[in-house]
Amino acid sequence: LAPASSTAAGCPAAPPAAPRRFWGPYCPHPPAPRPRGTESSRLAASAWSSPRACAGRRRCRRTAAREGVRMDFGKRKDIWRDTPLRLLGYANEVGESFGVLYPRLILPSYGVSFAYVIADTVDKGALAHSRGRGVRAVAEQCIDALVFQTLASVLVPGLTIKVLARSTKALVSLRAIGQAIGPVARRWSPTAVGLIAIPFIVAPIDH
Repeated sequence: LAPASSTAAGCPAAPPAAPRRFWGPYCPHPPAPRPRGTESSRLAASAWSSPRACAGRRRCRRTAAREGVRMDFGKRKDIWRDTPLRLLGYANEVGESFGVLYPRLILPSYGVSFAYVIADTVDKGALAHSRGRGVRAVAEQCIDALVFQTLASVLVPGLTIKVLARSTKALVSLRAIGQAIGPVARRWSPTAVGLIAIPFIVAPIDH
């Protein structure tokens, strides 16, 4: 019989009472202690990403990725969703609001919003790759971010603001209402309604 401390694959056997954390029931090989420091240093020193990790642990890592087990390497601030950069996703709503008066602003505003969507998608894919996820998992993360941001940041809010602004313009164009509110209010009412509606539309989508 082979000694209890080794296996046929050359991988040290796990102790009977090995602790189990995020790798769940798939991996009997507890990871090496992670040093203190930044997330990048922990990732570099982690047994999950170390090339010296045993074959058994690498197999368990692939199994965990297939089963959707969360690889938690600590909290990371999302600069594209938790900082003022998130406002770039609302550029097309602002463009639709001012588009009633300045139609040339609509197309550039959509360009800014789609640039934000692409940047967030690349960031989420790079984050998944840095956490050791496989190609399929990285692709799924990119598709999820792309679809969510396209719908939540561009198409749904943009179409809603466009309908509100155009409807307000048609309403104030009526003779009775136009004479009652005056020329200045008639000119700027569609833009004001669109800008005021932006927080009420995007806040429920983001949360």
